[in-house]
Amino acid sequence: MRMLISRKVLYHNRHRRCELESNMLQYAALPELYRQADVIINVLPSNADTYHSIALASFRQMKHTVLFINIGRGDTVVTADLITALQTGEIGGAALDVAEQEPLPADHPLLQLSNVIITPHIGSDTEKTRQRKSAIAIQNIFNCFSGKPLIDCVNPEVWHS
Repeated sequence: MRMLISRKVLYHNRHRRCELESNMLQYAALPELYRQADVIINVLPSNADTYHSIALASFRQMKHTVLFINIGRGDTVVTADLITALQTGEIGGAALDVAEQEPLPADHPLLQLSNVIITPHIGSDTEKTRQRKSAIAIQNIFNCFSGKPLIDCVNPEVWHS
């Protein structure tokens, strides 16, 4: 069997990135992206503007065969609506590296669905990432003992050098 694979990638962003666009990478308004895409990857950050921004109305605009991938943040998706879309065939499947509630309880409906793959928030666990994080940890040890600020310090207001 021979399969045709589209080499066109659609993207949506609050700020269009014309300088990146080409024959292969094209901007699309959300309704158009939802209507055309075979795979949709959510990379939204968590903030007031993105909270629950992907809901049942969004899933209903997508192809019934779409694979929805969430590597952004769990609270950008209405979990109950995702479950409904998966159970009713509004969408074909989901691959989730994040969820609104982490960890998911053992009896959570997402864990019961055969068209869902869930990873334990390890999507960024690559060799390159581990090497980079190790280098940062080592540098932070040196910075700590030399009175310099820590790299990627989550709460610098409590750090005492």
